[in-house]
Amino acid sequence: PITAIVSWIFDITPEGLLKTAPLNEIEVKDAPAQPKRSLITVNNIIIAVLFALVVVLAFPKLFGKNKISNDISNESNKIIAVLPFMNNTGDSSNDHWQYGISELLISALSGSNELTVIDNQTINEVVNNVENIQTASIGRDIAKEVASRIKVNSYISGNYLLAGSTFRINLKLIDTKSNKVLKTDYKEGKLDSIFSMVGSLANNINNYLEIKTIKEASNIDPTDYATTSSPEAYRYFIQGLEDFWSGKGSASGRFYDAIQIDTTFTSAYFFLSLNLITTGQFKIAKEAMLKAYEGKDRQPLKMQLWLEAFLAQYIRKNPFQSINYFKQVAEIDPYSRLNWLWLGASYNLINKYDEALLSFEEIQNLNDQLGPWTNQYYYISFGNAYQNLKKYNKAQNTYKKGALLFPESDGILREQAICALLQNDTAAANQYL
Repeated sequence: PITAIVSWIFDITPEGLLKTAPLNEIEVKDAPAQPKRSLITVNNIIIAVLFALVVVLAFPKLFGKNKISNDISNESNKIIAVLPFMNNTGDSSNDHWQYGISELLISALSGSNELTVIDNQTINEVVNNVENIQTASIGRDIAKEVASRIKVNSYISGNYLLAGSTFRINLKLIDTKSNKVLKTDYKEGKLDSIFSMVGSLANNINNYLEIKTIKEASNIDPTDYATTSSPEAYRYFIQGLEDFWSGKGSASGRFYDAIQIDTTFTSAYFFLSLNLITTGQFKIAKEAMLKAYEGKDRQPLKMQLWLEAFLAQYIRKNPFQSINYFKQVAEIDPYSRLNWLWLGASYNLINKYDEALLSFEEIQNLNDQLGPWTNQYYYISFGNAYQNLKKYNKAQNTYKKGALLFPESDGILREQAICALLQNDTAAANQYL
């Protein structure tokens, strides 16, 4: 706009840069007499548009003062705020790091495709609008108030301190609504390494938030057993689980991809083993399960018990021992439908079908609370328990419920065919086949 206006005022001529002559002089000198024209000309319109554009650029707040509130009015898990850090060094000469650290974090986190980070200027404006607050005194309650006004789902706050020549940055990721701390982290080093310290913190937070976003976008919640710091590995793992539970043949490939990225991803080895078992690749499945077991000590208690259970069931060939482990998990987490499935399937292996039905009925009750469970093996195992008790109608009803969710499941169709044959209904069996 500035260039356009300057070019309007001056002309480049053979004599050099000259001020443009008034329009009436040019008309008198160069043009024959013409009828009186309207005051509104194309030139006037162009000038008006240019003037309006310059005003908008020069005074953006006049036109954009509500833009921020409109852009972030819809709460989203993908939008976070980084608040100024508290100076706990006892030296006011370090105050500049309050916004310095947050600005470095914002810059690093803004590189993520999964996240939107509120800029420091917006944070500063909101902080200044909170009554009776000094930037240096942003405590947890004030931080929550600021984050609530910005309307973000989560925010980062922290502090920094200096002990001798060691500079330490403490960081917390906090859920705005519940005020629950989602993740804590810290880095220590020399003051001249502050950029690398903040970069490392940002990388850890970025990975955590990306994994959290992927998890929330999926119907599967492997919170208690998916342990990786790599969003890429986690994304492949989630895709593998979705394929595994729906019976797609691409599940093993997804788990392999996750392992290639993170070779310590215990859960990926674990579910790779289970998927290989369903396809009859027992030798490779055993190797994958043993590899998963190597990482047992790094896992949450629930995952440790599951590893013990499947090691007992598929390698030690002791399903009775595996049942005890599944029962322990049921005491820790009675809401785990996955654990009830594995407990029921284990009872099926030892022909205790009545006990198996009790486990599957627990899932049925949880489905009433949480909604249908998109896991084809639940319907297959549940139907098998009925089928082995010769309750064929109940078995077929169970398979039909599963078929509604998984219309292309070979496993469910196969069981429906078997159940029909057991009732001497060859016509129905042939249709399923």
